[in-house]
Amino acid sequence: MRQLRKATAEDLPQITELAKETEREMRRKNVHVWRGDYPYCYFAPDISAGRMWVMEGEDGSILAAFSMRETIEGAERINWRYPNKKAMYIERLMVCPFRDRSITSTEVMIRLSRIAVDMGAESLRLLELSGNVPAVRACKLAGFRYAEGDIGTDNDDRCTVRMDCFEMKI
Repeated sequence: MRQLRKATAEDLPQITELAKETEREMRRKNVHVWRGDYPYCYFAPDISAGRMWVMEGEDGSILAAFSMRETIEGAERINWRYPNKKAMYIERLMVCPFRDRSITSTEVMIRLSRIAVDMGAESLRLLELSGNVPAVRACKLAGFRYAEGDIGTDNDDRCTVRMDCFEMKI
């Protein structure tokens, strides 16, 4: 059975390889959202802070990974559907079906929502790069709804990227 657990420092090589596989798959689909050292530079700090989670297969391989936190910069600029509810924010969600064809982003999002509930959250929020069609589709399939607003973030100090914001009551 697949297990969802907090990542440890020992998981870092597998998380990095999962990210490389995910990035190759995104580029194959003409989705170029990761540049430079993103997201790799966040893995060790997320693990150290207890924010990184992994889904582990029966054989011990890491099938998915994500970070979850209580706040993100710029969240106040979004018209959230549930503004008075405690929320958890999902970042750096990586699911690569090459490792296990039966795993989907939707399944991971549903499973991680149970963890967020255990942490006292009443809603789950996720920001995705505008134009990342596969990720936006997965958000909608998992029950996330679009939230109005604009979070622009600097990408390598060369341009501003726009993020679509999604929220789901859990």
